[in-house]
Amino acid sequence: MKNRLTSILKSSYDTFFLVAVVLICCGALYFVNGLTASKRLENESLEQNLALAKLYSGPNLNFTPVKNNRYVSSYAYLNEGKELILTLSGSGYGGTISMLAHYASSGEVINIVCVDHSETDGIGSIITLKNYMDIFKGYGFNKKIPTTKREVDSKYIDTISGATVSFNGVSGAVVAGSSFVKELANKEVDNG
Repeated sequence: MKNRLTSILKSSYDTFFLVAVVLICCGALYFVNGLTASKRLENESLEQNLALAKLYSGPNLNFTPVKNNRYVSSYAYLNEGKELILTLSGSGYGGTISMLAHYASSGEVINIVCVDHSETDGIGSIITLKNYMDIFKGYGFNKKIPTTKREVDSKYIDTISGATVSFNGVSGAVVAGSSFVKELANKEVDNG
């Protein structure tokens, strides 16, 4: 009986000790996240500005937030409303793929730049290569945006092979962005 009681007390002590260590670690992580949050936001803003510079070189843009859209989080008009830049998000193999996409008001893709991703180096990370986003240029108005390997121009097949999940994440966001631009243009015509 005494051995059993000693065993229970030791087990309780071990459990208490482990819970205390976990709570201390959680507190330390919370503290460090609080210290680094502003720097992370600053870095995200810098990454977005660098990506934006690849699409547009005019005066500062006024981005309008978008609510309740899985893919589009904001947009800004260019050239008196004839073009738009959208912030897009798609789901890749490693997590969220963040992009900036330049569209004509017809929904046609002009250019796309990857802002941030967590894709596997050398496989899904190919989405950051300059020519990767060329897969979608010129599509969206009178040409369907490619969403499967069979729909991709043959010169890009090797580019997307092995990174299907990344391609699906990017193409899904690009299609949603094109649809968003077309819907926005239709609303303006209706309100015109």
